[in-house]
Amino acid sequence: MSKKSHARTVFLNVLLLAAMFTLLMTLSPNTPFSSASPESSKYSVSVNPARIQEGLDTNITVGVQEASVNATYTLKVNVTAPTGYSYVTKVSVTTNENGFGTNLTKFWSDFAASANTSYVGLYKIYVNETLATSNFTVGLTDKLRYLRSESVNIRGAGFKANETVQINLKFSGGSVTGFPKNMTASPSGVVIDYWVIPADAPLGVYTLTLANATTGGTVKSPPDVQDFTIEGICEIQTLNLANQTVANVIIEAYNSKTGGFLNLRQGTNGTGWVRFTLATGNYTFKAFWRSVEVGVKNISVTGNIMLPFKVDLSNIKLTVIDETSTPLPFINLSLEYNYTTRAGTTFPEKESFTTNFTGSGQIRNVFTNISYIIEARRYGFLFNTTSIKSLPAISWNNITIIAPTYTMFVRMLDSKDAPAVGLKVSAYEWTSGISEPLQQAQTDSNGNVTFSLTVGRYRLRVDQDITFVNDFTVDLVQNPSFLVVRMDVYNVDLRVLVIDYFGQPIPNVSVELQRKNDSGYEMIQTKTTGSNGIASFNSIIGGNSRVYVSVAGRPGEIQYLYLVGPTEDAMFKMDGYIAVAGYALETSQFVTMVILLILIIAFIVASTYKRLRALLQRRRQ
Repeated sequence: MSKKSHARTVFLNVLLLAAMFTLLMTLSPNTPFSSASPESSKYSVSVNPARIQEGLDTNITVGVQEASVNATYTLKVNVTAPTGYSYVTKVSVTTNENGFGTNLTKFWSDFAASANTSYVGLYKIYVNETLATSNFTVGLTDKLRYLRSESVNIRGAGFKANETVQINLKFSGGSVTGFPKNMTASPSGVVIDYWVIPADAPLGVYTLTLANATTGGTVKSPPDVQDFTIEGICEIQTLNLANQTVANVIIEAYNSKTGGFLNLRQGTNGTGWVRFTLATGNYTFKAFWRSVEVGVKNISVTGNIMLPFKVDLSNIKLTVIDETSTPLPFINLSLEYNYTTRAGTTFPEKESFTTNFTGSGQIRNVFTNISYIIEARRYGFLFNTTSIKSLPAISWNNITIIAPTYTMFVRMLDSKDAPAVGLKVSAYEWTSGISEPLQQAQTDSNGNVTFSLTVGRYRLRVDQDITFVNDFTVDLVQNPSFLVVRMDVYNVDLRVLVIDYFGQPIPNVSVELQRKNDSGYEMIQTKTTGSNGIASFNSIIGGNSRVYVSVAGRPGEIQYLYLVGPTEDAMFKMDGYIAVAGYALETSQFVTMVILLILIIAFIVASTYKRLRALLQRRRQ
């Protein structure tokens, strides 16, 4: 190879190495072997706080994501002030194992010495010119909106040390009381002042100006001029047509002139109050209940105001009585209706409640001028339907429902299906107990009684003189009602059979029939078994009973029975007795007698055998 060719080869290799090195440096700004470039990553910039007063710092956070892991990027942050001047600093951001990283810098203190926030207006932020942008605002006051009696914190910067600065505050073209006034700048060129807003200060926009008052002093461009607003507190309490507070009403504020929604919406609290902070002006407030407009009110705001807002919501009081005007408690009432929201959607609604001891119940805050259907039920049975075509817009809509009276015909039969004559039948309301009957009647010769009662559920109690016979529940839900009651416990025949150990009937046994009452058992009748061992009880009142049998006054046996007709049989097997010749002997006595009899017979047989044997022996001799 010639020297010329060799030199050419060396030169080409050097160029190739230089190109590779340049490529690697391009892929990572500071890390020689980074695999990502700034253009392939995502960048962000944010400011906090986004509004500051003159002369103060704010925090600028620069972020990178979807970048190379564990890499360091050096980014240029440019802040352009309202004056048009730009201030630059460099921020290094190191990514983590996920390719994400952030770093924070302060403006103005981390920038060049000339950087400042001494001018009102918008400061624009650029990261590497176009990779990410943001901004913040500098003003003269700590807020842009105030309420009466609050303090306005005023701060200006960028003046010369000990320079005289005039502070002026204007409203509607004229200076506010106490302004203008002069202040001396601090050695750092800062002016600080406070203004306590009077309780009667007009609402609206105020203009604050700071300007040099020293000949040849600082002249700012743009000038230190800023507006702020004093707003009023508008407190509204929603009331229904009965002047009762209503919670959870949505109140919206609109511009009275244009009708535009001001993006102010709140729900009233538990006592019906809602609070808005508003500048002076005319407003339209709309009230919504379940997304239905229920009121409109126009208000002129010139200061703090508190006012009632009556909405179109009424109350309904329902009272249920019988035909004698007696209130009926425990009546189930349901109120059904449909309402249409402002979005045009119709919803069905049903509200239910039960009348109290005064026979009434209330439903508050219902829509007016719509139709309602009211259903009344007693023990689940529908007895009245009331329709309201358009509910009047009044404070209380009082509605009375009268429960009808129905006639009930009852025929009482005994256990043998014969008319139960002369029984006292008492009717009680189902929930009232049996202290005082609503009505009483006595069955006639056909076993019939008639009642006129309010629709509902009743307990009918049947007595023979002072003896309880039976009771049952009946639902009176149609007019007239016919009812046939067969009382299986009335006019019952009971036969009691008493037998001994061998199953033979025992006569002359005392049989006592007892019937259960509220306090225990009472004796009804006592009879004695005949020769067939049977004691009969005819035409008795059955039910919960017990039979007690005893022999010759000795302790006996008891059976508990529920007697229903027409005929019941009960048997007592007295294993401790044996019937002998019409008498009941205890088994032990009978056994003793049998043993004695056997012994006597054996003695007689033995004696006879002995005499016969002696006689036979004498004859053989």
